[in-house]
Amino acid sequence: MALALLAAAGCTSEPAPPAVDHAALRSDWERWVAARDSLFRSPDSPLLDADRPAFDGLSYFPYDAALAVPAALVPAMRQETVDFPTTSGALQEHVTAGHLVFEAGGIQWRLEAYEPVGGRPGRLFVPFRDATSGRGTYGGGRYLDIEVQPSGRYALDLNRAYNPYCVYNVTYSCPLPPAENRLELAVVAGERMPAE
Repeated sequence: MALALLAAAGCTSEPAPPAVDHAALRSDWERWVAARDSLFRSPDSPLLDADRPAFDGLSYFPYDAALAVPAALVPAMRQETVDFPTTSGALQEHVTAGHLVFEAGGIQWRLEAYEPVGGRPGRLFVPFRDATSGRGTYGGGRYLDIEVQPSGRYALDLNRAYNPYCVYNVTYSCPLPPAENRLELAVVAGERMPAE
């Protein structure tokens, strides 16, 4: 798998991506879930004021170690500004960073990664839709935020896929994933739609 991944990334002379430390990733995920719930309970919560008293935590699929995989970032040949349509109809600017190549379910996949214009430096933004979109997860897609690794090697944890704030509050304007980031894979991991 690692050789195929590297060959697809054009990095056959580089060492293989490091093995994924599943115990560490699961611990990181548990902290991340706790931090998100804490944010949603805080004064900075994206929830509507009327919804805060009833909030008892976000809804997640059970953690799936098979969806925490090694990935390689293939840098964009030329950085370009891309205008993403949003749920409000406005456009939001992002800059192409490259694409992440990874394997899940025995198949090689790729996701385009972006840097938001005016966003937090050192982070990659990866919006995507998958086979669960509209069937247990938000139909408009979910997001991943990934810390930039100078090596270009990543532990891509799809369990950290999260809903945009517009799922909880229609006043938010949320970018929609581009067609290139439509996975046929069912990512049964990460944040689900809230229980009705």
